[in-house]
Amino acid sequence: MSLLLGKPAAQQLREKQFQRVNNLRAKDLIPRLDIILLCQSLDESPYVLAKKKACEDISIECVIHQFPVHTSQSDLLHYIHALNHDPACGALICQLPLGAHIDTEEVVRAIDKTKDIDGFHPENMGGLALGHSDVFVPCTPAGILYLLRYYNIPLLGKHIVILGRSRIVGLPLHLLLSQKTVGATVTLCHSQTPHLADFCRRADILIAATGKAHLVKADWISPDTILVDVGITQVPDPNARRGYSLQGDIDPEAGEKARAVTPVPGGVGPLTVAMVIENCLKAWEKRLD
Repeated sequence: MSLLLGKPAAQQLREKQFQRVNNLRAKDLIPRLDIILLCQSLDESPYVLAKKKACEDISIECVIHQFPVHTSQSDLLHYIHALNHDPACGALICQLPLGAHIDTEEVVRAIDKTKDIDGFHPENMGGLALGHSDVFVPCTPAGILYLLRYYNIPLLGKHIVILGRSRIVGLPLHLLLSQKTVGATVTLCHSQTPHLADFCRRADILIAATGKAHLVKADWISPDTILVDVGITQVPDPNARRGYSLQGDIDPEAGEKARAVTPVPGGVGPLTVAMVIENCLKAWEKRLD
């Protein structure tokens, strides 16, 4: 078993991104990422803090617009519209998930598609389905593809099984890996798929994105399977400093059996953040066209 570590792949990408930032600044464009966050404290959102640090590492401005969790939908939409029309804002994220009182679909549709670097806007998602290269690809799927290519894992003709059909990971990942430029044969499974283990056993590459700790067991895979673990679940652990540990969808015994596996944490996560920066730069570079 070998580990597919995300950090070296993200570092390779970061070096190229730093040069792109310099190129934008040389043309009097100051790249900036705006993040809308509904929370009581920034400490509650390590993902946002990771994005902020990634921006700072390569001199991208990062502005976090923090609001109380009970902020109304109308107020949230009003602020999104204001940022849509702000020329200083070139890349915009509304950090998910939102509260139950917010219509997430309406919020996603409200973000200007040219600033929607999460890639969740219907026009970006539709462009991905049609194989358009000028749309924003959701960051975790894009990061997974980059990671597999970084480690020279063949994808053409391979059977890739995805567990989980969320619009953040599973669905766009299915669209991305099915494109002609990738050429994989993709099976998308979910919680209601009968005989789930049988599908997993037939996979050359198994990507688990369910958020169910240790779902994939050792007898679900073959020794040649490559495992990509997207799930992160907080599991009580009295020996951990925070009282819990982060566990993925892949059972440790399955990871030991597989040909290769992404660790949790330290696998897909760094590439997701790197692709946030990649999409941010793409949004700003479009202003040069």
